[in-house]
Amino acid sequence: MMFVIVGHMKVYSHIYGVDNEAYEIYNLNKVWNGFFMQGFFFITGYCSTFSKKWKDYIYGNIKGILVPLLMVSFIISLIHLIFGFRSNTYQDWEKGFLKVSFDYWFLNSIFLAKIIYYPIAKLNFYRKCYATLLLFIVGFCLWKYNILPEIWYFKHAFMLIPFMAAGEVLRYRTLAIKHYLISFLLFGVTLLSVLIMGIEPTVIAFDVHLDWNNLVQALIIGTCGSISLLGLCKIIGKCCVLEYIGRNTLVIFMFHLVPLHIFLVLFHPITEWNGMIGWSAVFTSIIISSLLFVWILNLKPFKWIVGKY
Repeated sequence: MMFVIVGHMKVYSHIYGVDNEAYEIYNLNKVWNGFFMQGFFFITGYCSTFSKKWKDYIYGNIKGILVPLLMVSFIISLIHLIFGFRSNTYQDWEKGFLKVSFDYWFLNSIFLAKIIYYPIAKLNFYRKCYATLLLFIVGFCLWKYNILPEIWYFKHAFMLIPFMAAGEVLRYRTLAIKHYLISFLLFGVTLLSVLIMGIEPTVIAFDVHLDWNNLVQALIIGTCGSISLLGLCKIIGKCCVLEYIGRNTLVIFMFHLVPLHIFLVLFHPITEWNGMIGWSAVFTSIIISSLLFVWILNLKPFKWIVGKY
């Protein structure tokens, strides 16, 4: 989630006309662009139970993903409408609500990926590999050659399902420290080789940067980076604050653009004076305000908004 916020600080500083080289953070986004979204799907596969009955499984995902998507979108649409954010897209309520809902492409895509992967999870290891890699290639071809409209980002779901499968497979295996170190080393060597050769790392996020000649790179960096991220998550689990952020990632993902808009503009004079102080102020303020929003939604009268009922 923190990778997403840092990346969006860079993107939206351009959009809001408050550019500063501090938001480039030395182009470190190239380090995590190749695995951060794959990591989301990997961790989702690792934490999900695919052995539930079909009806319970569908109900759980509607409750845990679609209900928060619609309800939090509704609240954020109101905030945009009241305070005039994105005024050019909010000329009428319905378009504004739909715009916000479909902005959360990640939630749409992960819901579809979990539904599609449910029957695949019943297969043995090798058939899972074949099925998910086939979906990866199909999703890539559909995206590259612009075949079919991108309904609920199903092409992204196809391309990211292999990483969900990897997470689900590793859920039932115990990895030693050496396995995490090997994954981190392979991730680092592959990424460093790519950067030394002047090749742009692959990206599978809202924007996709993939081609036939770097599909293997995408799979290696995505998988090894995700396993390394899993090792980091196990360490983070010992820190209650970071663990709390992790458990509420979906809500923070949906809400963070609101305070991001406010604090990028509010702290712009500070960022102009000292880039890193301004960057730190924006980042910290986004985290604190997002956690406050999470805390409110976890209060008993509001839990139903995030599917906790």
